[in-house]
Amino acid sequence: MAARKIARREWTRSDVRELKIVTMAARKIARREWTRSDVRELKSMAKKVPARQIARKLRRSEGAVRQKAFVLGTSLGTRRRHRRGK
Repeated sequence: MAARKIARREWTRSDVRELKIVTMAARKIARREWTRSDVRELKSMAKKVPARQIARKLRRSEGAVRQKAFVLGTSLGTRRRHRRGK
């Protein structure tokens, strides 16, 4: 069998852009539904624990925790308090 020479194709910017769009569409974002226990835990920790710690505990992003709290009408209401002096 004789080795054939494969012609190399030059990629244009539009080809690359098309390829990026196709690969981005092919990626599937893994999303987990909020379970009743997740919601219960979120509500119980709201106003007591910072959003970042709630997110770690629930294994979700801080943005996801804040968004769910907003949808539920629950205020996270924790802000860092700066101590004066010392």
